[in-house]
Amino acid sequence: MFGGSRLPSVLLLAAITMSLSYMLGWLSYHIYEKRFLALKRYFPSQHTAPRRTLPPARNRALRAVTQRRVKDSHETRDKREDAARSHPLHRTLPRARRRCLDE
Repeated sequence: MFGGSRLPSVLLLAAITMSLSYMLGWLSYHIYEKRFLALKRYFPSQHTAPRRTLPPARNRALRAVTQRRVKDSHETRDKREDAARSHPLHRTLPRARRRCLDE
């Protein structure tokens, strides 16, 4: 080109290349790959590991620790809510903001 911009031709080439690439990928999936993916249902998955069970004593200890953490988190939340309600500005805040503090 004589003094003109090459940008339109480069953009056109990029658009054509991307379109062809997408079209070839779509055709490859629908003509070739989909058939093989349909065969997956006939083979068991190798990615699922058998579930390990803990011995009863270990299971009880783990359950106790988990319950203690849940109880502690509820107590912490209750303390935080009480502190928010006892804040001097709690009654002067708009109702929507008070609801946020109450939740």
